[in-house]
Amino acid sequence: MKKTKYTPLVLMLLLSLSCVPEDPCSAKNADGSSTELSSEEAAKCGGNTGGDDGGDDPGRVPTSNPGDPDLVELSSYISTTVDDIQGRSDLGRTRDVTPKFAVDTCHEKLDGLNQFSDSIAFAIGELSKGQKVQLQGLGSIFGYGTNPADYKDVSLISHKLCDVTEASLAHTMGSRAKPDAETRALSQRFADDHNKYRDQFLDGDTNGVKSFQKLWGKFFGCLAYTESLTTADISASRNVASQYASSSYTKPDGVKFYIDPRQSEASKLNIGMFQ
Repeated sequence: MKKTKYTPLVLMLLLSLSCVPEDPCSAKNADGSSTELSSEEAAKCGGNTGGDDGGDDPGRVPTSNPGDPDLVELSSYISTTVDDIQGRSDLGRTRDVTPKFAVDTCHEKLDGLNQFSDSIAFAIGELSKGQKVQLQGLGSIFGYGTNPADYKDVSLISHKLCDVTEASLAHTMGSRAKPDAETRALSQRFADDHNKYRDQFLDGDTNGVKSFQKLWGKFFGCLAYTESLTTADISASRNVASQYASSSYTKPDGVKFYIDPRQSEASKLNIGMFQ
């Protein structure tokens, strides 16, 4: 597994977990009315042929309550599997947590669980619960609405992932660079696994629930390496933190500080938390 192969999928998932009325499987006319999809297109998008909630997607809820993941079990899987892939041990490393970092004491369920993989396991449980995603600051970038009142509750299990094809990528990514065939194949495999385990999750299948959680645990573990862990604690990150923070501040492990020259003066300082 090459960590760079997951980067295009990050954008697709962001689009999938946004405001439902404008999802990639519900084409819109210029006046906002729905465009009916062909039977083949509708099948690929879970039977959703318009902007309403008909068919299998969206809006399915579990027939039983699978409960939150076993944090220790899922965390162990994430750290063991992804650290082995990366040839490092960052996810399984115990962070030096001190009381002055209030963010580390926000969730009682994480008391005493200070590995990166613990936080990822916890996040998967939280993200599997319906909630409104706050995209108003990013919506316009991806051609989505910016009014939270228009958003619906979504979660990791609320929707199927659409097929990853050149046509679907052209719809979601526009003129942006397109991933190659190998990346599309890996993304399609992930979408297929997500959809299979999601159905099992929604039916309350215990094994399906665990498979779903492990799939996303592996994804977020690889994403953490891609986005932050490999560069979070290098000298450049520590130098930026010391430049902008007070003299008494110590940069937390796994939190990347960096300057993005493409952004405005007000937002060029970026703090990339571990994913």
